[in-house]
Amino acid sequence: MKVFTNILLLLCTLGVYAQQDPMYTQYVFNMQSVNPAYAGSRNTLTATILSRWQWIGIQGAPSTQTFTTQTVIPNSLFGVGLSITKDKIGPLTQTQPYLDVAYHVPVSDEGKLSFGIKTGLSVYQSRIGELLANANDPNQANVSDNVTSLSFGAGVYYYQPKMYIGISIPRLSQSDLSDLTGFETAKQVRHLFVTYGFVFDASPNVKVKPSVLMKDVKSAPIEFDLTTSVLLYDKFWLGATYRTGDGMGAMMQVEVNDKIKIGYAYDYPFSQINQGIENMTQATHELMLGIEFRFKELIYKTSRYF
Repeated sequence: MKVFTNILLLLCTLGVYAQQDPMYTQYVFNMQSVNPAYAGSRNTLTATILSRWQWIGIQGAPSTQTFTTQTVIPNSLFGVGLSITKDKIGPLTQTQPYLDVAYHVPVSDEGKLSFGIKTGLSVYQSRIGELLANANDPNQANVSDNVTSLSFGAGVYYYQPKMYIGISIPRLSQSDLSDLTGFETAKQVRHLFVTYGFVFDASPNVKVKPSVLMKDVKSAPIEFDLTTSVLLYDKFWLGATYRTGDGMGAMMQVEVNDKIKIGYAYDYPFSQINQGIENMTQATHELMLGIEFRFKELIYKTSRYF
């Protein structure tokens, strides 16, 4: 029963307008996860796998697995991308396959402005009915096992070799999750993301990249991710993040060669989610593997910093 109670506490966030979309500490290395207009901006074929395990020590705590791939269409201004995300919290599982299409318009010698759209499915699966049945709860009959909805979103992204700014709403549509969770107010609400970052040379072998991610959800406090990353000898990234109202973290990425990148991030929350829960370590771990393919037709014109 204690585990069941803890899971319901985690699910209560669905009953209010809180952060619901998966968050990533290493978004600065794969902004396709927050903005569809990013697809094709690197002028290469890239693939990224990311796994995130949040609040280690709590049974049923959030975990996220994401696969993204993107490329530019040769001899055109279009970029395309595919993303598949599986997000689990307690007995709820959300799977999202999405297609991203972006149109990149040169607006200066170095700058491009891209417009992106995202479309796909949000597939929700639930074991809440099973848990309620085991607890002899009469509300079990009012809970569904799965819900599928069509989702779409949009974004705008301006970038130069050493600067970028973007704004996006990955999901403009809102999904009603009351039948899935048993909470009348449960729904998937819109999230607004604003990103900004730039790179400057601190020395011949050291580059610094400050980045900001703003997240806005209806009836919830605006949240900022403030990140500073340092690139050493064009091979090693080291970074630190402060997330307002939530916690802080550290990250690193190694560019094994011109095709393979490996990244890791560690988050430590400020929240008191661990109160009353045994074996709670608070740690959040994130692993990322990036692979980049360069073809003769896809001339690498843009910077690799973003």
